[in-house]
Amino acid sequence: MKKLIIIILITTLTSRAFACDVCSCSSGGSYLGILPQFQKHFIGVRWYGRSFTSQHPPSNIQDQIALPPSEENFNTVELWGRFYPVKRVQIFAFLPYNIFSKNEGGVNTTVHGLGDAILLANYAVINTGDSMFNKLKHTLLLGGGAKFPTGKSDIKKEGALLNPNLQTGTGSFDFILNANYTLRYKKVGANTEFSYRLNTVNQSGYRFGDKMNASLRFFTWLKAKKVSFLPNTGLTYEHAEKDIYETGVREFYSGGDIIYGTAGIETYLKRFNVGFTFQQPLYSNQNEGLVSAKQRYTANLTFMF
Repeated sequence: MKKLIIIILITTLTSRAFACDVCSCSSGGSYLGILPQFQKHFIGVRWYGRSFTSQHPPSNIQDQIALPPSEENFNTVELWGRFYPVKRVQIFAFLPYNIFSKNEGGVNTTVHGLGDAILLANYAVINTGDSMFNKLKHTLLLGGGAKFPTGKSDIKKEGALLNPNLQTGTGSFDFILNANYTLRYKKVGANTEFSYRLNTVNQSGYRFGDKMNASLRFFTWLKAKKVSFLPNTGLTYEHAEKDIYETGVREFYSGGDIIYGTAGIETYLKRFNVGFTFQQPLYSNQNEGLVSAKQRYTANLTFMF
């Protein structure tokens, strides 16, 4: 009976403190996508735009009046690059700058700052992408890395600590495993990517749920004089486990699954690459159905050398 009372008290206190803070998760992970193989190194900048609508349940059992829905917008400008230290080994680095905003009941909260940096090392198990002798070309990259707590996770507004999902960083060291495979025959091909992020507890005792991303995209090469185009389309699946408090209690309003339909185009001119991607939610069950995802957009500019 004592254990039952303790569990009820912990659950009630947790609900009172956090239930009204339901919102989408901003702690996403970087992806590699369809990688150009005809140059060894590149550096570029990418922009991600994503938005959500969140419903908020009553903050406790006595108060049955739900809070008004909120609108969250997450914008990230990311510097990233690839470097070959030795043959078959690729080093990827990502440094994001986040601008997050939440509007609830006409009250707008905006935060901005450096996000969490990511460093990955991949080994090219197979790489015939640059071969002139193989009609069927494919590249398989396997590797992993870490995410570093370079972003802030203790931002306060009016003396109150913001929801973890509105922080520009997670405050934790996390570990990443990833695989990227590209298959191309003449002018058509497919790319599939998988990544898994194992999250750890931050200094506030909060642990974001582990995340898994998988994607499949089909593409074709089109060429007009000196410009090459790579239109692509496919699906992206994302899964997140529930977050955990320092008490060991799982955050009920967290985690979930989402499937996006993806369409984009990459343009190559000499050493430059410009791209744009649009993603439309096809299925979403996030935060126990309280979060509705909207369209996502990505734009990138890359210089290869």
